[in-house]
Amino acid sequence: MNIEEYHLDCCIIHGCKYHDKKCPVANGQITQRDICSNCIDDIMPNVNPGIEEQDRLILNQENKILRRIRSFKLKHINKL
Repeated sequence: MNIEEYHLDCCIIHGCKYHDKKCPVANGQITQRDICSNCIDDIMPNVNPGIEEQDRLILNQENKILRRIRSFKLKHINKL
């Protein structure tokens, strides 16, 4: 598999989209380049707020995801 596919599709939080146990993103060896589809589902609320409120909710969720990624990297970078 092309490493670019892992960069774009897999997630440090939700794991490998391809169910590959050696996924370099899921194992913290390389960083993901985009938010995965599961993260997007986590970000988008089930309600239909106004655009400004939706933008605020998305930004808050993106910040939570980025903090989780940073925390994971800090915990596991020394193990690599």
